[in-house]
Amino acid sequence: STQSRSSAASDVYKRQVLLYALGQRNLTITGQGHIEGDAEAWFAAEPDEQGYRVPKADRPRMIVFEDCEQVRLQDISLIRAPMWTVHLVSCRHVHIERLTIDNAMTLPNTDALDIDSCEAVFISNSYFSAADDAICIKTTFKPAGLRRPARRIAVSNCLLRSDSCALKIGTETWDDIEDITVSGCTLFDSNRGIGIVSRDGGAIRRLSLIHISEPTRQAEIS
Repeated sequence: STQSRSSAASDVYKRQVLLYALGQRNLTITGQGHIEGDAEAWFAAEPDEQGYRVPKADRPRMIVFEDCEQVRLQDISLIRAPMWTVHLVSCRHVHIERLTIDNAMTLPNTDALDIDSCEAVFISNSYFSAADDAICIKTTFKPAGLRRPARRIAVSNCLLRSDSCALKIGTETWDDIEDITVSGCTLFDSNRGIGIVSRDGGAIRRLSLIHISEPTRQAEIS
């Protein structure tokens, strides 16, 4: 049942997210409008002595779907998220097309799109810009009922901008990540274009990265 799949983590999400769903089918968010996250309100107005704008407690994510099937995000814009923007957890058959996520480039932990233990995911013709990872494919630690590999994920014809990692595989790898294809994407203004990190024991298998455009800068030898 839906109740049996819920968890302490899910309860936290419900309190700290704008749009939340657990165990649902046929979810679609579409239209020509935008959803505004008002990120500035969730950070200190002035930076500390290290230049860091301290975030407030319990910053909300904008969209979290857990264990859902037939999910579609299309033709909408999500802007100025205060935390992770779209976090899809253990979902199946996900279609993301012409989605725009445009976050501030100075506020931390504002990932644009996190694909977490999902299967059969298609992402195309979209724009992702964030201070943290633009697209991150991962398998976080979660209750047993939500643990599964991230697999059969295709990303094509997207623009990725990030002050951290434009395309990230990992770092959380509690379960396997496999059969990932990224093609025809442009990465720009990024600290790290592509990051592949396995930290928690899960295997990373069968990655295909083709026709990726990424400007490079030559650092002076110290």
